[in-house]
Amino acid sequence: MHQNKLQEGILGSLPILAIAFGESQGIKVTIGGDRAFARGQRINLPAMPTACTDTLRTLAMGYLMHETGHIVETSIPVYGMCDTQLELELLNVIEDVRMEAARIATYPGARKTLADLAEHIDRQGGFGTEEQIRAGQHPAQCIAYWLLTRLRTEALGQNVAQTASIYETQMQALVGDAGMLRLDALLDGVYQLTSTSEALGLARRFVGLLGDLSKEKPPEQPQSQQDEGADDDDQDAITESGQRGESDQSDDSQQDASATAGDDDASGGSDQSDESDHADGSQQDASASGDSDHGTQDGAADDLSGANQGGGDSSQDGDPSSATGTMDVPANSGAGHGDNGQEQPAQSERSNGPNRQALRQALDAQSGDFKPTDIGDIAAEQLSQQATQEVVSEAATTGHGPVFGRTLDVVRPDRGKAPDFDDTMASSAQLRAKLASAMEAQARKRDVLKVSGRRVDGGAAHRLFTDGRIFKRERKVCEVNTAVMVLMDVSGSMATANRIYEARKAALAISAGVHQIHGCKVAAAAFPEIVVLKDFDEQPRPASGRYAINPRGGTPMAEAMIWAATRLATRKEERKMLMVVTDGDPNDAHSVRELIKLYAKSAIEVIGVGIQHPAVTCLFAKNIVVNSLDELPVAMFNLLKGSMRRVA
Repeated sequence: MHQNKLQEGILGSLPILAIAFGESQGIKVTIGGDRAFARGQRINLPAMPTACTDTLRTLAMGYLMHETGHIVETSIPVYGMCDTQLELELLNVIEDVRMEAARIATYPGARKTLADLAEHIDRQGGFGTEEQIRAGQHPAQCIAYWLLTRLRTEALGQNVAQTASIYETQMQALVGDAGMLRLDALLDGVYQLTSTSEALGLARRFVGLLGDLSKEKPPEQPQSQQDEGADDDDQDAITESGQRGESDQSDDSQQDASATAGDDDASGGSDQSDESDHADGSQQDASASGDSDHGTQDGAADDLSGANQGGGDSSQDGDPSSATGTMDVPANSGAGHGDNGQEQPAQSERSNGPNRQALRQALDAQSGDFKPTDIGDIAAEQLSQQATQEVVSEAATTGHGPVFGRTLDVVRPDRGKAPDFDDTMASSAQLRAKLASAMEAQARKRDVLKVSGRRVDGGAAHRLFTDGRIFKRERKVCEVNTAVMVLMDVSGSMATANRIYEARKAALAISAGVHQIHGCKVAAAAFPEIVVLKDFDEQPRPASGRYAINPRGGTPMAEAMIWAATRLATRKEERKMLMVVTDGDPNDAHSVRELIKLYAKSAIEVIGVGIQHPAVTCLFAKNIVVNSLDELPVAMFNLLKGSMRRVA
């Protein structure tokens, strides 16, 4: 009936939905400040604008779904059992995927919510842009984001495949062909995980496999590959069995070439040309260039970049970065170009083994070597930035701060019967009876006649030869299907002239009166902090002791109305009403007016009851000011009765 209005108004607003969803999970969701964070059983969202963009909604609801999943599904102490930083980061990735899969199995709508979040983060470069990935990054980061994008694509069906394919190329170069096959086999274990502890076990197996790959010895290169590093003069010397070439080199150079050729024939092609000069610097250069027999490094298989392999002119020095311990994953793992601008063979053409040095660097990585691997942390940062941007933009237009700027603490006192409960019920009996009678009359059934049916109305048989409406059907004129929320101001000024006493009695009487009407539900609460006096499904008598509340504090009416909306949002009743009882001006009249507009868009009638103060006349379209406290119960009942009959 009011579906479109509900989505547009207060019941469809992002903060209300977020808080209501948290409450349905038994999790406290607060709003305030400029940061999103999760702490224990509490999730905080930053201050929100009145009208949120789709981007902000995607981030907020995705973040909320993700973090509530951790609270429900994840065993946080397990994270403290990680032995290395890499193990911790991989656990972050694996547990996120396991937990989200569990949420999707429980809440079908979670699939789209979480997919929208991951895909938005990916579009914003949260997992790294193509340029950033190909430009090179720490090997540990490459491993973590390869696993993240791969699992989200395959296990969760999220559309981050393009980014995943880029990381796949980098990972292939990092661990080699055989290593990728072994990692692929481990990935299947994700589908059998049922706990955080099992996720840690899988993370450890990943780290163990990477450790094994880092210790593998490079494969011995065949004779043809060993000779590949010789320069043109060496090749000529080998081909001509040491004969003199026609180059312009000096006799000494030619002798060196012949000697080298002879050595190659005897030793299997090792490049010893620099040893004939007996120069220490040349020996170091030869060692750094990747000598297959005498090099001190792990060899060509350790370098991910085609340009850094020993397949170029042997007269050039080797890349000194191959001998360092701070190498990053290179810009690309395919064909590269040497210093002379000539295209070099691709890594896969020369070596398909793991890059042991880069893997050792990944295994030794520290926290500073990683970007966030928990998607919740990435979402929190983007959510905080987006919310702040939209709040600032709205403030520039309205000149006011955010309506959804903070939430109130909620207290639920112990239940108990109020000492004056029976007296209150006796004094309000007549009013409650009139309210119940009026509402029941609205819902009274009557018979109507139709041209078809199963029961014939004997008194209408004469119609058989006229209009044919002789079949009796029972129809309700209207159903009283209403949820009523009563908010009572108990600020310090309510102590004046015993206002609080009369207001408490009137609120209790209203709660009892509406509760006895079939099809109606009522709840009541007091503010400045939210004190739940009666919840919708509670009986009035055992909750009546909570109404004995004393005045204190200010009048945060807007924040109280936000809380009331979160409670009404969870109700299935078709009609909803809010009654606010106050004796003064709210702390933020602008926010109250904006909230009343949002309530109206959701087809919720808001009624203001002023106690010896006219402020409600400037705020609520439907209002009444009661100057005599004795008249308060009668005025509240009459106002409520008229509104309920109208909405019915």
